[in-house]
Amino acid sequence: TQSTWANDSEERRIMDILCLLNVLIDIRTNLDVALLSGVLSKENVPDLHAKIVECYKIIRPSAIQIVDSVALPDFFLGSTIGSYSGFVYDKLMQYAKKGDQENEEMASECFKHYIKPIISKSKL
Repeated sequence: TQSTWANDSEERRIMDILCLLNVLIDIRTNLDVALLSGVLSKENVPDLHAKIVECYKIIRPSAIQIVDSVALPDFFLGSTIGSYSGFVYDKLMQYAKKGDQENEEMASECFKHYIKPIISKSKL
């Protein structure tokens, strides 16, 4: 398959940034361990956050390509936005209207079976 990035060196750069970002987020997640082990000092914690933000800014333009390269296709997931017809907003509206109707039916049944008996008992 052909790369969707401008060239392989750009692809390599983005992958390197993703690896760095993964390490930085892992350090931030386990900050207590990093501080206790001496991997990071208190003074460097703001720099850690700044570096994570910098990585986000670098990979942001490539985010869709990155996600598409590892994610299941929208149509496989049954996603509304996986429409190749070009009518994504129409499909989203249809889905939202359908969801409201199904939600109302389900909420009505749940209310009838679970909440209404509790309310009735409390009025006794």
